[in-house]
Amino acid sequence: ILTKSFENAQNYEVNLLKSDWLIKHYAFAKYFPVDIEQKSNYNYQDPYLGMANTNTYEFFNLPNLSETANEIINLGISSNAKFENIFIGNKATKEKLVEEIENGYEKIVIATHTVPPGWQWQINEPALLLHSDKNDNYLTASEISQFDLQTDMVVLSSCNEDTIGAPKLFKSFLIAGAKSVVHANWKLESKFSNEFTDEFFKELWINKNLKKHEAMRAVALGFINDYSNEKYIDPAFWGNFSIAYSTL
Repeated sequence: ILTKSFENAQNYEVNLLKSDWLIKHYAFAKYFPVDIEQKSNYNYQDPYLGMANTNTYEFFNLPNLSETANEIINLGISSNAKFENIFIGNKATKEKLVEEIENGYEKIVIATHTVPPGWQWQINEPALLLHSDKNDNYLTASEISQFDLQTDMVVLSSCNEDTIGAPKLFKSFLIAGAKSVVHANWKLESKFSNEFTDEFFKELWINKNLKKHEAMRAVALGFINDYSNEKYIDPAFWGNFSIAYSTL
């Protein structure tokens, strides 16, 4: 989150409104080249796979993510998803994700918590927290990197922070074969995640030729210029999501 200039008024909202954010001039993306030449001709069997883990968290002393169900459903609608490829609550298990993820989905959206290395003294690397029928709730970065993915985009709608090893987690999807990964940069409010990702998918649907990082920029600008909610102008909201590519 960078600016060409930043106001120094006492009023924080005035500073936000008058700052010349670089996103007004440029679209940003991360590029981590991964050798996936052998999988250049991806075969997408279905347009969308959605996983929303809404009810695993009481045991882990983490807040429930009730808004993620709506997010997964809305993104599925805009992606022309099949009903049977949307998994919510107890159906959003690690076992089901492992079973489905290599089947060739154009878009994969996973809405859940991210946990850091050493979480409850059970894992030594960052992981996604999922429901499990076998009491195996952690999908770790090393497990993800072993997948054989044929997908254009993975969306991780989860709290990510550098301090908990988030880069290792989203990069593992690129190593596994995903062409791109959308991820959060810090703690994420599920309600506003829902709003941002929904607009992002709509932007991609409306503008077929728009590159994903350009679509993300368009959504961010839409919120910056929307004065209906004061939270929208804060970069903590519109700047939370980034996109990383393994191939351009």
